[in-house]
Amino acid sequence: MFNRKLKIPKQLQSLSQPSNPNKTCKKGTKWRVKLRNNKNSYKKEIEKQKKHMNEEIANVDKMRKDGSISKDIHARYLKLLEIGYAQKLQEIRVKFGFQNC
Repeated sequence: MFNRKLKIPKQLQSLSQPSNPNKTCKKGTKWRVKLRNNKNSYKKEIEKQKKHMNEEIANVDKMRKDGSISKDIHARYLKLLEIGYAQKLQEIRVKFGFQNC
């Protein structure tokens, strides 16, 4: 009973790239291409935000080492960066339709 394999329709088995994304040779080809492009854009946006966050943290650490800011201000600034990063990630999720992730 539990050893049976689930039967998945051939159309949904792979999300391989079609030769022409605008051509609908099978039902649902366009939505798969759109979903794949949406996922790729989402990943790029997340990577860009991570890079920006790491640069900001490096700048704050550099200011702390130079003595321009105190230890308390350093901790507060890092906390603000963390909150801003979380908000930005939520905005990106909503923008690309991944609210439940």
